[in-house]
Amino acid sequence: MTEFERKFEKAEEFFNEKKYLHAVQIYQSLLNIEQIKRKAAVKLIEIYDIQHQFESAVNVFKRYISDEKSDEDMLTYYAQFLIRYKKYAEAHDVLSAISNDNRPEKNLLMGIVNYYLEDYEIALINFADFIKRNPNSELLPEAHLFTANCYLKNMELDSTLNHAKESEKIYNQNYEVYLILAVVYFSKEMYYHALDNIQKSIKLNPGDIKSILWSGRILNKMGEPEQAKKNIEPCD
Repeated sequence: MTEFERKFEKAEEFFNEKKYLHAVQIYQSLLNIEQIKRKAAVKLIEIYDIQHQFESAVNVFKRYISDEKSDEDMLTYYAQFLIRYKKYAEAHDVLSAISNDNRPEKNLLMGIVNYYLEDYEIALINFADFIKRNPNSELLPEAHLFTANCYLKNMELDSTLNHAKESEKIYNQNYEVYLILAVVYFSKEMYYHALDNIQKSIKLNPGDIKSILWSGRILNKMGEPEQAKKNIEPCD
């Protein structure tokens, strides 16, 4: 074991003991060591993320990527990190440096970024490309769900319905799928279908305020104002 590996192992011990300050000091000292700088950077970012030190984590990403511009795994990780912190314009720039061929999830991530930047037409192109290129991806339910959301923004109800059902077909434990289905059926004045789906949504995520409010709205349309009032009481 080299000296640097011993240091890294010691930092791991501090990390596991949640002695983050000590761990950070060691990981920072390893950022200039070629053989281990990537592992040190990843651990530093993890600590800064735990401590909600966004700028510190970004600085580590930038420092590492400035030396390793072709590391598309790290670029993808950086983009995902930025998306999680809702830095969509910055994530767009990072994703632009990644190859579609090497990173099949690029189109999905770019679609998510464009969705939150409210560029729904481009987002739909990204999602369609991802779905076409990756027919067996475990991320397909998410791609179909975002596609459904894009169509819903434009009130293209049939396309919304088709993609929400595709998402449900692959993975039926996401409350958002049933919320979207409920909204579509409500818009189509198919209130019993809407109620069935909103109940599934609430069952999967009982604390979701949006689903609870939609249940009240649907019940009111079905002529059940008392039940609607009872359902939405937790939201008052």
